[in-house]
Amino acid sequence: SDNGFLFGAHDVLGKVFPYQEATNVPMYMRWPAELGKESRLDTRLVANVDFAPTFYDVAGVDPGYRVDGTSLFDPANDREYMLTESVRWKAIQDDRGSLIETKTDDPANPFVEFYDWSVDPGEMDGRPDLDNPEQMRRFDEMRA
Repeated sequence: SDNGFLFGAHDVLGKVFPYQEATNVPMYMRWPAELGKESRLDTRLVANVDFAPTFYDVAGVDPGYRVDGTSLFDPANDREYMLTESVRWKAIQDDRGSLIETKTDDPANPFVEFYDWSVDPGEMDGRPDLDNPEQMRRFDEMRA
């Protein structure tokens, strides 16, 4: 699979942006002998760095060096959050939302977007106007 190309969504054009359309990539695996014949949905946060360890695991290969990522078959592969970044922005995402900081001309004041997907699933209103203690706690936790 491949991440999405933004055609004006979020007022941007391209692929290298911190929004769900560009960071959340669906993946389909089929291996009836090991995964079973019934369909199931796994919503864990995984990354491309998990592919090589998964392939090594399946093939029974020890690469002989420490790899980035964790096999998808390893029960320890259960991230609470994922960091994504580019030259202009960095973002942390968990299963409930994302916090994005984009560089501005003033390095001390990045442009901050905070999305709670239960309130704003399309990531259209990313102002960090935190109107309740739970949102404030989550924002502080993600920022830390």
